[in-house]
Amino acid sequence: KLMALVEGEQYRSLWANELMTAKLLYMTVLKDKALLEHIVHQIDSMEEIYKIMKTRELLGGLDPTVSNMIKVRIIALKEDKRDLGNLIFEEKKEILYMLGIDNQQDLILSNISMPSVPDLEELRFDQFIFRALRTSPELSQYDYLYDVLGSIKNEINFSILGTSSLGLGSSGNVFDNIPIEEGLGFGRGARVRIAASEKNVLKIRETATREYVKKSLNFLIRNYNSDLFAYDSLMEMKKIAEDNFSILQTKLLLGQPIDAFDILEILKNRTDAEVRLVDLNYDLLFETEKLSRITFTGDYTKKAAGIEEVLNELKN
Repeated sequence: KLMALVEGEQYRSLWANELMTAKLLYMTVLKDKALLEHIVHQIDSMEEIYKIMKTRELLGGLDPTVSNMIKVRIIALKEDKRDLGNLIFEEKKEILYMLGIDNQQDLILSNISMPSVPDLEELRFDQFIFRALRTSPELSQYDYLYDVLGSIKNEINFSILGTSSLGLGSSGNVFDNIPIEEGLGFGRGARVRIAASEKNVLKIRETATREYVKKSLNFLIRNYNSDLFAYDSLMEMKKIAEDNFSILQTKLLLGQPIDAFDILEILKNRTDAEVRLVDLNYDLLFETEKLSRITFTGDYTKKAAGIEEVLNELKN
């Protein structure tokens, strides 16, 4: 019974990890679709500039190498578009596979609400550490394992004749190296000492698991706050990039001279600013989801479906 409880905690951990993996994959597809839209937008903008430059070229007011450099950039963006499209296709098929749906079907993903970054507040480690440690199934399993170890020790003490019938095969054979032999108990002292040493090993593993949970939460909150602080800088970068792009368009339309490398730099900065903002918004979303997993809030408060429930749903 105790080992069944251990397995239950391990299953809860596995279920939560699978749920998080599925949700993060879904969000990743939406993120890649958003990036694809920005690439398409950039291609359209650069093609407009390319047409203006070709017109100036025909009038003899521009070196042909300038428009050629822009054309190379457009071709590179189209390659990025193709690669990203293939990646989204693969990610959608992976979701279909995870759901057990016919892989030939088309998957239409609903949009999700994105966080309003200006409304978000900085997180603190002490806000979440208590709940993270209290709800962690990776830590809860050790409480049952200590009880199991106590049962093994008692069985050693009272196993005078015959072989123990206690099954120790579950949970990765955690205690299979504790010998329980048949006989008159002449080796009982050594076996009790082995059982005691296994308890020390469990304590070390529990401490390591506890520190891993703390480390994961610490890194998660640090990354979240770092992204939060970067938002204002990225918004300013985007505004400057948009202003420079507008100035570039005006100069080109008025026939004013402009350096080819300046054109490429302005276009590159505009693309980078938009892509980095998409990344930041989704990174905050990913980090919020991981925080829900480590503290078992949101969807992770739901009961992990047993195989019987799944089979009953399939029958219905």
